[in-house]
Order: sequence, then structure tokens, then C-alpha cells
Amino acid sequence: MTKRMSAGKRQNPLGRLGSPGAVDALIDTLWDDDARVRLKAAWAPGRIGDVRGVPHFGRLYRIERDDARDTIREAFESISRKQILHENTSNAES
Repeated sequence: MTKRMSAGKRQNPLGRLGSPGAVDALIDTLWDDDARVRLKAAWAPGRIGDVRGVPHFGRLYRIERDDARDTIREAFESISRKQILHENTSNAES
């Protein structure tokens, strides 16, 4: 694995900003050598609600520890909730 410290340091503020443009950098950071960086990178797309992280969560879930899996599961659930809310809002406006 290649160390992506600069991406790891960047991803947390980008996730807090809620920038969908940050998701590509966050996805790259999912494979950082540092477990804490990987978990923050999994958490952020959930916070943003961007589905692009979801395909990577399954692979990451299989290789992480149980406590890390909780964070990945929470991110997936958060994205799912936001997508459902978005669909309901869009349907109500139609």
C-alpha cells in the first residue's frame, strides 16, 4: 500500500465541509496504511451522503476489524437514509 498522508490529512476537513467534490479523494484514502485515516475516509461520504463510496465499503468491510466495521456500516446507513430522503423529497415536489 502506498502511504497517502497528505490525502489523509485533507479528507477530514473536506468531509466536514460536505463537499461532494471531496469524495474522489476520500475514496483513494480508504486504502491508506493508517486505520484511523481509513475510518475517517469511510465516515465522510456518509456525512456527505454521496453514493460513490458505497461500492468500496464492501471490500473495506471485509478487511477491517469489528470496531471499524461499525463505522463503515454507519456510513452506509447514513448514505441510504439521505438517498431515501432525497427520493421522497423529489417525489413530493413532482
